Amino acid sequence: MNQFLPNALLIMDREYRVRVNSRAFVIGTVLLAVLLAAGMLAPAVIGAIARDDPDRVAIYSGAQLDQDPIQAIQGVFLGGAAGNVSVFGAPEAQIVGVDDLRQAEAQVARGELHGLLTIDRRSDGTLAFRYVSADDATDPTRLLIQQGASALTIADRLSAAGLDPGQQAGVFRPPSFEAIELGGDGSGSNIYEAGGVGVVVVAIGLIVLAFVAIVTYGSWIAQSVAEEKSSRVMELLVTAATPFQLLAGKVLGTSLAALTQFAVVIAAATAGYVASGPLVQILGGNASPIFSLPSLSVVDVGLFALFFITAFLLYAVLFAGVGSLVSRQEDLQQALTPVMWLAVAGYGVSWVATSSLDSEWVRIISQVPFFSPFIMPIRILVGNAAAWEVGLSLVLLLGGTFVALWLAARLYRAGVLSYGQRPGIRQLWHAAREHT
Repeated sequence: MNQFLPNALLIMDREYRVRVNSRAFVIGTVLLAVLLAAGMLAPAVIGAIARDDPDRVAIYSGAQLDQDPIQAIQGVFLGGAAGNVSVFGAPEAQIVGVDDLRQAEAQVARGELHGLLTIDRRSDGTLAFRYVSADDATDPTRLLIQQGASALTIADRLSAAGLDPGQQAGVFRPPSFEAIELGGDGSGSNIYEAGGVGVVVVAIGLIVLAFVAIVTYGSWIAQSVAEEKSSRVMELLVTAATPFQLLAGKVLGTSLAALTQFAVVIAAATAGYVASGPLVQILGGNASPIFSLPSLSVVDVGLFALFFITAFLLYAVLFAGVGSLVSRQEDLQQALTPVMWLAVAGYGVSWVATSSLDSEWVRIISQVPFFSPFIMPIRILVGNAAAWEVGLSLVLLLGGTFVALWLAARLYRAGVLSYGQRPGIRQLWHAAREHT
């Protein structure tokens, strides 16, 4: 027993060094990091290069107005400030005032201005607008200008009725409106109503990354065990260490190598996302990212990491145990089918759960070890999980990992020196029972 830790650490160190020093590992890590970083930069850079110049619209006012017409038009282009305004799905526009009507009309004719809005007052005191542009009636900028003219007209009529700007603001103040969801707890019931595009992106990322890491790197571990067994290296290793020490060292070493590659790739993707804003600004575009990530506390990030690492170890020991039962690489995929189906089931159920996170069945299944790593982080992200639910889920996941380790150790012990068999579900069950 006193040799367990030294032997396991030696095997772990060997597995880690062999894996990370291989040419395939280095090249694969670099390629994945470059591709993900480029993938985060590409949309912002392409958007900056391909963006059109803002539509310059001039306003000439021949009428005395209580409200600045430029500000009124800007109010229609949501988010407007300092004359440069934009609306999602609409072209950017730059609203400017002009004093020379003839010169402005000539600029529109030459294409130097997108349009010209003139404001006059009729004999009856009402406002009259005239918009000159080369575009047709479906031009989105023209439609927004028309909406701004309507808002300006309403404000002018209210002023004529004796309402000052403060009273006018009170007229258009939105009512107090509270929506109560029966049976809800105030948190988002799905990722799409929980906080915008950033929440959706992070939620999908957590699900996909967990599944890809489990399946990809779990297969690494199984293949590593099967390769050693097919080359009869295992017979030499078991003379220096017990099967359980081999299992622990191999799982920890390969898992550390996998997490090393995973960390490098995620760091590259994060760097690409962070660098996209300054790079777009250098290119002369809008420095705002395509989406804003939700604010996460250190506790949230720590919980995500804990769920991910524990789930990875849960599946890794099962992959290693099953991989030890095959004698040929050709039999590996068949043997891994039960474990693969567990991962696929957790992945598939998590997608269904994202649209009904407050359902009772989701609360229950988020406590099941093989499903909780996919679902509970999403519930934490949208604020849908109580503290006791998170704690219970972690305890059950850790317990499930130890049970999986116990089962995998028996499979490993049964399969480490067995050759020439094609394992199926029945063979896996008998192997576990015979070595209990």
